[in-house]
Amino acid sequence: WHALIDGEDFELLFTLPARLAARVPRMIERVPVTHIGQVVGRGAGVEMVGADGRIAQIVPEGFKHF
Repeated sequence: WHALIDGEDFELLFTLPARLAARVPRMIERVPVTHIGQVVGRGAGVEMVGADGRIAQIVPEGFKHF
């Protein structure tokens, strides 16, 4: 959750076409690469699937400075 809205840098996130996903190595320079989701059609909203499988809607808040 915090990686989506906080102002800190947690990890490098990137997107690529689904057809190319299988070509991405599991590790790049000893750094694990983890698939965390997919981009879907416009207007679909943002959802997060928890470890228990439950889906939660994410409301865009942006970073809030002190």
